[in-house]
Amino acid sequence: MLNASPLQTHVDVGITGDYIPNDAKTHDRYQAWSFPLNVDFKIFGSPGLSFNLGLSFNKTTVPYIGKNLGNLGDTPDVPFVQWNASPIYPYVSKAFVEYDATYGLFRVGRREVHWGLGIWRNSSDPFRVASTLDGLEWNLQFSSLVFTASLDKWWEGDLNNHKDDFDGYTLQVTTLDEEALSKGFTKKVGLSVSILEQMSTTTELNLVDFFAKIYVQSFYSGFEILLPTKSRSRSPQYAQLGGQEACINSDLTCDNQNFDGYAFLWEGKYTFGSESLVWMKSQALLSTAERPESHMIGLKTGLSTGSNSGQSIHSLPLHPAISPGLLMFNTYRVPDNNLPGPLVQNAFFVEGAYGYHMPQWGTFEPSLLWAKTNDSSQNNLGIEADLKYTYTDIKGVQGGILGAVWLSGDAFGETREKTCLGLRVFAKTSF
Repeated sequence: MLNASPLQTHVDVGITGDYIPNDAKTHDRYQAWSFPLNVDFKIFGSPGLSFNLGLSFNKTTVPYIGKNLGNLGDTPDVPFVQWNASPIYPYVSKAFVEYDATYGLFRVGRREVHWGLGIWRNSSDPFRVASTLDGLEWNLQFSSLVFTASLDKWWEGDLNNHKDDFDGYTLQVTTLDEEALSKGFTKKVGLSVSILEQMSTTTELNLVDFFAKIYVQSFYSGFEILLPTKSRSRSPQYAQLGGQEACINSDLTCDNQNFDGYAFLWEGKYTFGSESLVWMKSQALLSTAERPESHMIGLKTGLSTGSNSGQSIHSLPLHPAISPGLLMFNTYRVPDNNLPGPLVQNAFFVEGAYGYHMPQWGTFEPSLLWAKTNDSSQNNLGIEADLKYTYTDIKGVQGGILGAVWLSGDAFGETREKTCLGLRVFAKTSF
């Protein structure tokens, strides 16, 4: 972070290269480079007032870069939106005014948003597209609780027709504590209720999202579940939202289609060594040499309920930042029918990991992943073994390599590539 009052700037820059010689379904070879760059500006005005601007750019050598969660995409950032294969061009990731007043913190404009473990709203990784909202936000702290209310334009349609816009209303409450900076017990719990409406298609969607994070000495556990409590729509584009083709000639006479999918994610982590909290966020920015020797055992499991059926939509994909393994849910994979492709969608997975950090050499993290689709038969996606190595120098530049072997399952058919290999190299830094 460069401080030059009244201006602060922050830059994230990186490079990632993937090489996949044989995709399980298509047998195609993928070679891809991406160059993410984010530049944030914060200008301070009168006491409590600031202006924030963020510009993001992700140059990639292939047209498939995963789901675009930016508001400038051609589909709304709602949980049932389909995977968007359009490349990401430079766009405004944030542009808002913030005012810290006596009666709370106010934000107006486009904000990056993150909630819980990030299965829906996720801005935890600056090298991926962050979730954004355009609108008004009010935060009020009362004792150990934080209350948030927001009114947002989740998607802007025709500028001359407000009826095709997706408008959202959200109420949230969270506790203050999030992470144990010393051994002990801390927690963070949150509840979010959102209402989404589009007048032109009589779309109504109510969403409830609950999460909990608990830190007990060397143990961490986190859980999040996202589910709709009410939904109906007569959208002629409902197939793009995960449903079947309907209402092609009229958006008033067709039957309602319901959305009843849900998604959840649970993760646990136990660390031990000379400083057990080395694997927590509090030391994530330390260099390899500054972090003491330590070990970590982790387990993660998640579910995206199944695909559409009749007039009900069951598929609720997890955010692309939740991407277990290198190959099975690779960002560059193209979706095929009900197979997950680049997202955890219509799938259940379990991933176990072990980490060993050595101050002289870096961090080694082997992991094992198994997943299946929610179909009744031939639903095994296979088993994947990954090995990741990272090293961070004293100036904060991190580099690494990730290798993977995937034994694909019968969900990809008899003609599948049964043994798939993959390699990723990456480097990134922030200043």
